[in-house]
Amino acid sequence: MNKHILLYGLCGLLFCGNLAAAAHLVYAHPFNPMQGLVNPVEAPYRQEMCLNGRWDFMPVYRAKASDFVFPKVFKVDTVPIKIPSPWNVNAFTDGKGGDFLAYPSYPKAWERVKMAWMRKKFFVPSAWAGRRLILHFEAVMGKALVYVNGQKAAGNFELFLPFETDVSALLKPGEENEICVGVAKASLFDRAGRYGRRTYVGGSMWGIDMAGIWQDVYLFAYPKVYIQDMFVQPDLKEGKLRISFEMKNTTSKEQHLNLDVSIRRWYDTAGRTLAEAPEQRGELAAAAALVFPQRRKLKLPPDSVLRVTIERSVHGELACWTPDTPRLYGAVATLSEGRKPIDRKYTRFGWREFRIAGTQLLLNGEPIVLKGDSWHFMGVPQMTRRYAWAWFTMLKDAHANAVRLHAEPFPRFYQDMADEMGICILDETGMWASDGGPKIDSEAYWEATDEHLRRLIRRDRNHPSVFGWSVCNENEPVAINVLKAPDSLVRRQIAEINHWAKLAAKLDPTRTWISGDGEEMRPTELPTLIGHYGGPEGMKRWAASGKPWGIGEQSMAYYGTPRQASAYNGDRSYESMKGRMEAIATESYGLIKMQRALHAAYCSVFNIVWYGLQPLPLGLKDPSKAPTPDDGIFFGFREGAVGMQPERLGPYTTTLNPGYDPNLPLYRPWPSFYAIRAAFADPMQPFSISVPEEAAAWKSKEPAERLPLLLVDGSDTASLTAATLKKVKALLSKGGTLCLIRVGPEAAAWAQSFLPYSLALGPRRATSFLVAKPDTASRLLHGMGNADFYFSEQLPQGGTAMHYGLCGDLLNHAQVLLRACNTDWQRWNNRPETSKTGSVFRSEQEAKGPGAVIVSLPVGAAEVILSTLDLSALGIEGQKLSARMLANLGGALPEKEALSLSAPRFVDGQASFNLLPRQRRLRFRVYSPRSLSNLLVEPDLPVLNLHIEAPAGSRLFLNGKAVALKNLPLEKGWNRFSIEWPATGKASRLSLRFDASDPNYLKQLRLSVEN
Repeated sequence: MNKHILLYGLCGLLFCGNLAAAAHLVYAHPFNPMQGLVNPVEAPYRQEMCLNGRWDFMPVYRAKASDFVFPKVFKVDTVPIKIPSPWNVNAFTDGKGGDFLAYPSYPKAWERVKMAWMRKKFFVPSAWAGRRLILHFEAVMGKALVYVNGQKAAGNFELFLPFETDVSALLKPGEENEICVGVAKASLFDRAGRYGRRTYVGGSMWGIDMAGIWQDVYLFAYPKVYIQDMFVQPDLKEGKLRISFEMKNTTSKEQHLNLDVSIRRWYDTAGRTLAEAPEQRGELAAAAALVFPQRRKLKLPPDSVLRVTIERSVHGELACWTPDTPRLYGAVATLSEGRKPIDRKYTRFGWREFRIAGTQLLLNGEPIVLKGDSWHFMGVPQMTRRYAWAWFTMLKDAHANAVRLHAEPFPRFYQDMADEMGICILDETGMWASDGGPKIDSEAYWEATDEHLRRLIRRDRNHPSVFGWSVCNENEPVAINVLKAPDSLVRRQIAEINHWAKLAAKLDPTRTWISGDGEEMRPTELPTLIGHYGGPEGMKRWAASGKPWGIGEQSMAYYGTPRQASAYNGDRSYESMKGRMEAIATESYGLIKMQRALHAAYCSVFNIVWYGLQPLPLGLKDPSKAPTPDDGIFFGFREGAVGMQPERLGPYTTTLNPGYDPNLPLYRPWPSFYAIRAAFADPMQPFSISVPEEAAAWKSKEPAERLPLLLVDGSDTASLTAATLKKVKALLSKGGTLCLIRVGPEAAAWAQSFLPYSLALGPRRATSFLVAKPDTASRLLHGMGNADFYFSEQLPQGGTAMHYGLCGDLLNHAQVLLRACNTDWQRWNNRPETSKTGSVFRSEQEAKGPGAVIVSLPVGAAEVILSTLDLSALGIEGQKLSARMLANLGGALPEKEALSLSAPRFVDGQASFNLLPRQRRLRFRVYSPRSLSNLLVEPDLPVLNLHIEAPAGSRLFLNGKAVALKNLPLEKGWNRFSIEWPATGKASRLSLRFDASDPNYLKQLRLSVEN
């Protein structure tokens, strides 16, 4: 990362004045440094008007799908909307992680709006009269209706890709015109059913949540006859360059025209400072590198589209595009009437060819191993070339050369930047199914997928960085494991995947890599096999498939709890996010090492950019406090500018800082970044993390003798009496151990009479705790480690195992035996991916109350142990832990509490219960280490079944809902079961037996009886 130091120094100078002049940290450059879609070489024949900027906004509150009609009266909100941006943009994510308040000016009420109309008035130049006027939208999130001067111009229900319409007959050159766009949030058209709810292609997080015009809007002025499309097709194997054209004649006369094509080298003219490097700037060489020698004569019938393909042999005139040498060219096609040019079309491309040969991927005839990354689209922070530049720069630092744009089409500037920087892109559709959303029993859904795939390939097929198409993500496992679809629908899903593969090959014959990420449960006709997770056995199976294979997602980075991560580094994983990430680093290195040993064509884990880097506190004045709307990075606004123009980027919304905050680096790595960098190096570099000695589970020496023990429950105020105090003082005089547990304010005040130092309490909540290693070992925690005091998955969300931390002068003299973990793991476990990283990282940074929960100090001849730990919410599990600690001191739980520990044992997934006469219900809890219903929580779901021997007429309830005995949808953590049956009037017996598709999963189940 040293190479970034100079860039940051230069960028920092630009900020000096702003830091002194304003409370806000203002970025002095455009957020997204983009040009329009009309290239300068086209400009003499084509013009464009960017319609971005402030538009009138009319929200429709409490709207239904049937309300989506052109309004008779436009009721303008007092606040305009800034196009492009979704109107509910501030509602992205749950607000508990990164601060995604990107448009503070937008009213809070907009966040619940599901339908709105947007209006813009603009002047069309008189010189555009007689030209073809094309209204173009790069992407609209939701179902859209477009009206021009009150007349319907177009409709669209495709969330991610461009659409356009000819509005020549509706616009009035030389006058003011009006465009009105209505958008209904896609979810208004959901049709909930057993097998999904979406009949449109919804992609993942951003697509599901947002509504509105989220990419640029243009008005183009073209000639009446123009080149509608170009498809540049390098064929290095044959040494030929082919270009296919679509010529559109909008006149009523036959046109006789000439076509000339030349190829010129493209040069990047962007600067090299941090602010300038991501800018979209380039120029073509003056001299042609390659010219198609013969002018092509064309005859275009009236009102038609003519398709033409030309080709030329290439004999060393063009330099190859590779990740190390990303050389680019511009194809310039000129359409002439006689000798007079009437239109010109420009397309940038690279002279390169990706092809499959056996089990290898070849680039320009040579084997290439792709080492990549992938991530969901996360909205505003990623709506800029600056993010793409920073991401790809980090990947180059990590010896990576590829990226999968995951779960939905990203804006086209990602491909532009990858072309320029030498990053190989696996371009993925929005046929993402991991949330169980696609309605696979609907013909409308399958029709929408075809249109989506066609538009994606048409938009991106000229980009040299795109090495292949990923037609879908996790459709098979969702149909089988989440939707539990019948075999007929599973077979339909497989047939559609095969159809998408054929359609992609037809639309783009230049790329033979076509994959489906995580589609390996049933055989398909995909020419590649990309696995998700699966472990060593899965990788060996995929490597033996006879196809080029790879990994789209692997490692537990996005889901692994400290308990799961501890398999790699023991108690260290419980200590902090860094400790957990050290385990992820070890796991990731081993996974990539095996991928490479098995000759994977695409190596990756999930992922580097979000889980290998730390969330950055952009513009945050004090990280010990929660961000406020005054924190963050602020941006300017220019009417009609290309690209999104957010008002603000909040702290923790990104792991990349392409110069916004001069006080922060480009990125801050977690340990897994270094592991992946070592694994991606050629040759692989060694990597290991040594676990600090203190991270190992601590064990005190076994006490030589058992001393008298006095246990006082501070939560039982009736026991805080003078009589108890007398027993305490006797113990302090003779020697022994006093345990004052569940200390609260009353108990602290009561204890002050015999404590030699002042004791205070401070509010503190925690769900996991760390064992300290004092110089003089107390036997209370003998043989216990951090794993024993990790309750984050056992307690309900928002629960706590302490209410107060110990503080005061007493802490200067006591030994801390147990302290609250500084990391709130409940902010990580089972939380949305969009917020969990920022949320758990903030939990470590932000100030909180005192963390000492158990301390020990000598008082007189005795040891006094004070504890604020409260395990009551853990039920039997808490009692077991308390009993273990007391046993270390030579004591035991009170008899009434100890009796409940005699609950049936849960051995190999089986348990039996004696039922009393007239007993009609048994309630118990089963702990699952993972979700069995949600791939967004964890991958590779096992199937769990229950077999019951119970009284006749029994019914099973899981988490309050009646369920069948097969494919039990357990949630991660504790699940409440209830079995009910008619009263029998006699004693009987009930037996349970679980079986699972994964025997290792079955061994991890735990049972707790409630009645």
